[in-house]
Amino acid sequence: MQDPTKQLEPTNSEDQSNASGDVDESTSQSLARLYQKASRAGARVIKANQEEFLCWYQYAEGFENRVIEIRSKDRAVTDPAARSRV
Repeated sequence: MQDPTKQLEPTNSEDQSNASGDVDESTSQSLARLYQKASRAGARVIKANQEEFLCWYQYAEGFENRVIEIRSKDRAVTDPAARSRV
């Protein structure tokens, strides 16, 4: 009579096939993680660029408002002079 546990043991070729499948699966998972990591990093870069752009816009807007304020207080001040005062 044959040992029933022997039937459950994989043959040498099955071992290689499963090991190769495990490697393929772990490689696929690793690639998926790297893709997700790169995508998140790209999203953070986009957000940082948007925040930088917004800061420069607000700076320029504030600068121009300050020039207007200086010139409205003293009509004799030229635009370049008001800009240098800011």
